[in-house]
Amino acid sequence: MLLPTLLSNGYKHLTHVEWSQSASLEMQKNLGEQSSQIDWFVGDLLNWRPDRSVDLWHDRAVFHFRIDSDSVNDYLKSLHQYVSQGGHILLATFHLDGPERCSGLPVKRYDSELILSTLNAYQSSNWVEVKAATWVHKTPSGGSQTFQYLLAQRH
Repeated sequence: MLLPTLLSNGYKHLTHVEWSQSASLEMQKNLGEQSSQIDWFVGDLLNWRPDRSVDLWHDRAVFHFRIDSDSVNDYLKSLHQYVSQGGHILLATFHLDGPERCSGLPVKRYDSELILSTLNAYQSSNWVEVKAATWVHKTPSGGSQTFQYLLAQRH
């Protein structure tokens, strides 16, 4: 898990944003005493207002639910408002050959080039790919889902 790894490597000012109260509480329980070193926000990511700029924005399950241009723009506005120049985004979405729906909801699928072009289309941004990878997730039911990961730096 990313949060314990970051904490063990000395990172500070970490925030976990989660729309599910039960998932947030479960994460806090799993982290034990370490959870007190993290700020917790439960709700829509677009309602989160950090009190400082962000050096790393990690999204493993939100962006691909933004399927229309207005919701994509709202997401990108928040991202660009809070990620510092020189900061990074680690974004996971369903890959182009991944599922078309998740938890009954439609998703937008990406490859690394499409993610990067989407990031850069917002107000002439300049994001540069650091690393991209696909990963096949095995579901509890035995199926598989292909994810696209992109680590990019804002210039």
